[in-house]
Amino acid sequence: MGHTAILLIAALLADAATQDTPKTAPEGATAVADARYAEVEPGVLRDSRTGLDWTADTSAAPAQWHEASRACAARGERWRLPEADELAALIDRDGGASTACGTKACAVSKRFTLREASHWSATRERPISATVVSLSSGRRASIDATLSHARHFLCVRAPQPAGETDAAPGSEPAGARGAETRSR
Repeated sequence: MGHTAILLIAALLADAATQDTPKTAPEGATAVADARYAEVEPGVLRDSRTGLDWTADTSAAPAQWHEASRACAARGERWRLPEADELAALIDRDGGASTACGTKACAVSKRFTLREASHWSATRERPISATVVSLSSGRRASIDATLSHARHFLCVRAPQPAGETDAAPGSEPAGARGAETRSR
């Protein structure tokens, strides 16, 4: 293992070992932070600032980067691992949000269920590494994605382009059956 990888792992372990002291939120700030997210379907929260849809719950078990990426894509069209900047944008810098994330407190809306502070992102620093973002401190670290490092992850869905609708899984697009009948 290279010197850089050891330093990055040490930084993540140090982040995991520190106990974050939750900020005292201004009165009403928690309600504002939570109001930013609306449940648009069971287990899916829409961020009113970005229009992105998020899984409300992190993965049940930690996964390697490539497994996390595949699991998000398997959720359906437009679902993917979030970029590091998108994950970092979940952090409430005003101090109004705080939720448990493992043994730490993360500055994220209580509407999320987090099992640990550090989460995989889709951001790649080099072809063999991926960025992990701490939702408690905002720190980022690049980890070798080809090794057996396992982290929890959230999935994100991009906003739907105007004029398009999502078809229910297994259903045909509107008008498909009629077009098939007309072509016979």
